[in-house]
This record gives sequence, C-alpha cells and structure tokens, in this order.
Amino acid sequence: MTARNYIAGAPLLTLSAGVDNVAVTLTVSSTTGYPAVPFLIVLERATANEEVCLCTVKGGTTFTVTRGYDGTTGKAHLISTPLEHGTSAIDYNEANDHINNVANDHHTQYARKSLWTAKGQIMAASAASTPAPLAAGTDGAVLTADSTTGTGVKWATISTPSVADGGVTFAKLATAVQKNLLQSVAGYAGVASPAVGQEVYDSAIDRYMANMSVGGWTLRPHGIGKVWLSTGAPSGGLDGDVWMRYI
Repeated sequence: MTARNYIAGAPLLTLSAGVDNVAVTLTVSSTTGYPAVPFLIVLERATANEEVCLCTVKGGTTFTVTRGYDGTTGKAHLISTPLEHGTSAIDYNEANDHINNVANDHHTQYARKSLWTAKGQIMAASAASTPAPLAAGTDGAVLTADSTTGTGVKWATISTPSVADGGVTFAKLATAVQKNLLQSVAGYAGVASPAVGQEVYDSAIDRYMANMSVGGWTLRPHGIGKVWLSTGAPSGGLDGDVWMRYI
C-alpha cells in the first residue's frame, strides 16, 4: 500500500495547457491548497474521460503525476479540463481489505498471533525487531538467560543449591528456631537478646542454663545443675548442684 495524503477544501482547478495520454506534468494556475505529496488528482470526474493520477511532486504551478492510476487509463485532456483533488476506489478497497481480509499482513511491525503455534510457547528475539518463538519448557523448568542460544534465553531446571561450611550461623536463624536449639557458649550472660525458653550450655561454668520468662537466665529446671566430686568440703556452686565427697 502507498500512504496518500488528503486535505479538505482543495480548490477545483483547470489545466492551463492540454496534455496527451502519457505526459507526466500537469500545469495549473496554482497548486496552493493541495496536500503534501503523494495524493490523488482526478481529471474530468464522472465523465467518459475520467482519469485518476497519483501526484508525486508538487510545484508552484505544476503537478508531476503517475498517469492512469487505480485502474484508469491515460487519456488526452484539453486545456481548461477540470482537475480536482479527491478519492478513488483504491482508498476504499485498501481500507476494506485491511479490515476484513485477515490473510493479509499490512502492518509487519506488529507480531501476529499466528506466530504462537503451541501451548506454553513464548516470544523472544534473535535480534532487534526479529521475534523468535521459544517452545515451552519441561515441567518445573524456569526461564534462564543464556547468551549462547539464538534467542538469548532458554528453559532450564534449577540445580540444588549448596551451602558453604559455616554459611548458616545461629544468628541467622529465626527466633522460633533459635529457642528450640541448644547453643554452646562461653558465658551465658553474653548471649544477646535471648528468646524466652532458649537454652545454652555454658562451657565456662559447665552448666546448662535456660532463659525463663521470670528471672531470666537460671539453671535448667527439673534437673541437677552439676555433680561435684571432691575430697574437700563443698564450696561455691549454684542452686541445684550436687556435691559428692569421697576420701
């Protein structure tokens, strides 16, 4: 299709000089009021000598045209032959074809739905303005960038991640998880923001301590704190300790 321009109010003109059936220059008094090229000119509208021309160059008093346009025939026209800017059958036929003929692809800058040919297929690109279909991946696959492929993407399964030694620390665990784990520390008082119910093994005093909602850190309830074996008298210790003297 050739896009053509139109303007309302273009004046009716007459030829300033006659032309034969092949001359490509039409001379008039003035081209003022006519649209920018290209546009249609009709000579002797609604007569047996009607001829449609496509104007490709507009001068001050001349139109350079393609003769016998839109199925009409180039004819000789006398001086003072009427000339007008107008429409022709091609204007209506092209619009009708564009709307109703789905087999045609007049706008190749748009991706047509016929490019998608299968369930799950997506559209990628192999280059600028070059759509390229990518078939659906297998179940569970994810779309992954890959510059070595034609489209720059591919379907791939996610590999099982590995965690480096020491990658998971106690501080990274959720509070609910922390209080369900027994942590070994050297000094329970140095445990920052302990959760209620959290237990630790304090290696500095060789005791198991629990953080209670009332009283804070205390010996783990319902058990013996520490068993001391000594030949001397009990000394020091905490509530819950058991002393066993031997000789």
